[in-house]
Amino acid sequence: MGTAWLFSVDPGRSRLVVVNALAVANPDYRVPFETLEPEVVETNMTGVSISVALEQRSAWPEGASFRAMWDYRLKFGYLGSVTMPPLRPWRMTGALEALAVDNMDPGDLDLVESQLKGIGPRTVVSAVVKLREPMTEEAAARYWPDGFDVVLLSPGEHGGKPISWDSSSCAVRGFDSCGFGAPGTLVPKFRQWVSLLKPGDQSVLRRFGLDLGELRSRAREGIIYGFVVSGFPEELRKRLIHQPDLEAIEIVDAIPSN
Repeated sequence: MGTAWLFSVDPGRSRLVVVNALAVANPDYRVPFETLEPEVVETNMTGVSISVALEQRSAWPEGASFRAMWDYRLKFGYLGSVTMPPLRPWRMTGALEALAVDNMDPGDLDLVESQLKGIGPRTVVSAVVKLREPMTEEAAARYWPDGFDVVLLSPGEHGGKPISWDSSSCAVRGFDSCGFGAPGTLVPKFRQWVSLLKPGDQSVLRRFGLDLGELRSRAREGIIYGFVVSGFPEELRKRLIHQPDLEAIEIVDAIPSN
C-alpha cells in the first residue's frame, strides 16, 4: 500500500511529518516553513500532493527578498508511487557528504584560513564544520555562541547527508509548542519532533532516507557531529580555525552584505 492514505486520513500531519522529514534529510537545502500556506495538502483520485518551497542553504539572510526559492509538490500515490523534488548537489552537499570521511587532512585548515583572509570583511560566509569527536550542542556552542544555522546529528554514511535540524521556528513546523530547551538551541526541538512521530510514519520517513529507529536513537543521544554557521570572515577565522575540537571546516558560500 502507498503512503498517501496517511495524509488523506490525517492531512494535518503532512507538515509535521513530511515537510520536516524533507528538511531533516537535506541540510544543504532550506525549507522556508514560514512561506507555507496553512493548507498544504491536496487530495485527488490518484493520491495526495503536498506543497513545499525550497532553496539552497546559501549565506543570504532569512527574509531576504532576493533569495532564490522555488515551489514544488511532493506527490504520494495511493499505489505507492512517490515524486520527490530534484535536489541537485552543490558545494554544501559535497561538504556534508565528506563528514563521513575519517582522518581528514588538518592542513586544509591553513587553506581555509587563507581563504577567509582573502574574503572582503563585510561578506557573509557560510561554512560546514566537522567536530573531531561528537559532543553536546551546549559544548560546541563555546565556539559559536550566537547559535548554529544547522546542527548535524549523525556523521552521514557512505557519502550520504547527515541527519540535521535547522533554526526554523518550531511554531511554523507544525508543533503545538516551542517551549523546549534553552533559547536558540536546536537539539531539544529535534527531540520534540521525534517524540511526535508514530510507528505508522516509518514508511513515509523511508522515502526520505530516514529511519524512525535511528531518529529515536539520535534524539536519545542528543549529540552533534558538526554544524553549519554563517558570519563575517574574521569572525569565523578567530572562532573556528585551529581549535583542537574542530577537525575540518569548508566554506560553502559567500555573499557580500550591504
